[in-house]
Amino acid sequence: MQQKYPSSESDQERKALLSILEDEKLAKVELQKSEERLRLSTEFANVAVWEYDTITGTMICSKNHDKLYGLELQEKWDFNTYLNATHPDDRENSQKSISNLIANGGPDHHNYDFRVIYPDQSIHWLMVTGQVVERNADGQGILVRGTLIDITERKQAEEALISAKVKIEESEIRFKEITNQSTEGITLADTHGNYKFVNPAFCSMLGYSELQPKKKKHNGIFSGMSNIYRLAEKWVEYSKTKDEMFKHTDLKQSPWYVVPADNKKLARLNCISHLLSQIPYEPVPSEPIVLPPRKEYPAYVRPPITDQTFVPDRYSRHRDKSESDQKDA
Repeated sequence: MQQKYPSSESDQERKALLSILEDEKLAKVELQKSEERLRLSTEFANVAVWEYDTITGTMICSKNHDKLYGLELQEKWDFNTYLNATHPDDRENSQKSISNLIANGGPDHHNYDFRVIYPDQSIHWLMVTGQVVERNADGQGILVRGTLIDITERKQAEEALISAKVKIEESEIRFKEITNQSTEGITLADTHGNYKFVNPAFCSMLGYSELQPKKKKHNGIFSGMSNIYRLAEKWVEYSKTKDEMFKHTDLKQSPWYVVPADNKKLARLNCISHLLSQIPYEPVPSEPIVLPPRKEYPAYVRPPITDQTFVPDRYSRHRDKSESDQKDA
């Protein structure tokens, strides 16, 4: 009996088939690696991916998708699951955006921000991005894919920034109200001497309109004898007004108290002392306190006082000078 051997052509076909199978095996391995890299990158970036089939109404989501809603892994996701997980105040806008996306002639891409409520009742912000990848013959979207990102921290930062701007605006309004009512001249200038703000009292003292000082620098405002004379005239007018006011209102029953303020530190201390002296203090009865004798510890020696750091003594000289003046008087 004669033995038959495969032809060379069969060997080549078999080798070609094995090569194709090997290529397919390698392609599957690379695909699995690519999918794993995509999964890791999306999870580390806190990004979920999803696919929505409008015909069946079902969704396919990445494993971290449900976590962004504050939920455990759901067995099934459909459009109603999505709406129920959305904040009640954002459901209408979300539904309208998706309806417009998949409608005939609608845009192929959309994104919007919406809120979700976690089971612990905390509110979180999500940003969804969707793209229609397939439409039917009527132009309606039948397959949509997209991503989901947690943007809670960004939203909180935006809200904090808006709140800070509102507080600054309110502070500026209060500042202008106070400075505009003040009889003292108040200005704000930059390091180059350019006026950024002047109140009406300042303009009145120098005989300027409100806009004139802003067109001049600080040195320009007070340069020239005419300005000095004008300021001196206003000073006299203020003094005359004060004297006239005292004439009618400085009464024995309700006197004005004048504070000599050439020395600002002493003026502040005198004001504090005077205000405290106006409070009617009364002694409060209490049992006498008897302290026990201080115990002696011969073995303990305190460190030298010169090794300690003290608060600077800035007021003893004022006290000594005051006591000296009282003795001379």
